[in-house]
Formats: sequence, C-alpha cells, structure tokens
Amino acid sequence: SAISLSIVAKPDLIVINPNAPSSANRGATITVSCTVKNSGNAYAVASMLKYYLSTNNSYSSNDIYMDSDPVSGLSQGSTSAESESFAIPYNLPTGTWYIILRADSDGQVDEANEANNVSYKQIQIN
Repeated sequence: SAISLSIVAKPDLIVINPNAPSSANRGATITVSCTVKNSGNAYAVASMLKYYLSTNNSYSSNDIYMDSDPVSGLSQGSTSAESESFAIPYNLPTGTWYIILRADSDGQVDEANEANNVSYKQIQIN
C-alpha cells in the first residue's frame, strides 16, 4: 500500500534575544528590543509585534498593553530587529514584572506553530 504525505510549507515567527533594563522606576521611559525571526519554511506576511507588562512570564488577555511595532514581511530564515520605548505607568505596583514580547499578535500570519510567539524579559519596578 502506498503512503501519501503532503508537506505544507508555513512560516513560523519567533521572538529571540529580548532585551530590556533589569529595573526601572515608575514613570521612567525604557527601551525594549528583540529580534523577530521566521524559523518556518515559507514567507511570512507583514505582522505586528506587541509589548505588554505582565505579572508572570506568559501572555494573557489580562496583561497591560504598552506598545506595538509593525514587522515587515520575512522570507524563510530572515530576521527583523525591533525596538520600542515606552513609559512605565506611574500607578503600576512595585515588584517583579515581566515584559512580554508577542510576535504576530494580531494573527495575520498562518504559522506552523502558533504557540511559540512569546518571549519575555523580567524587570524590577521600583
């Protein structure tokens, strides 16, 4: 009996090398950067990278939206350097927070893996 196998080429956006200050005061402006990479085997259309503040290291709809960056279309294996500056809210409780970086946050890209779009950086808020 013959086995039929079809491989569907799809892009896969991931966030690598997240960078942010290890601490910041409320009201301070910080710069957060990362690289968005298409680790899939097909072209990724333009998408949106969004930045959030979270009490844990995973994205949820309860996270505080801070800013966004448009990411241009990426061919297979290509990367795009992203950076954004935003102010830490004055009313944010002090303590340990996480900056969440979420690739393809608006779901424009049909990806091979939709579960690996998030990276994070821990930050101490004073």
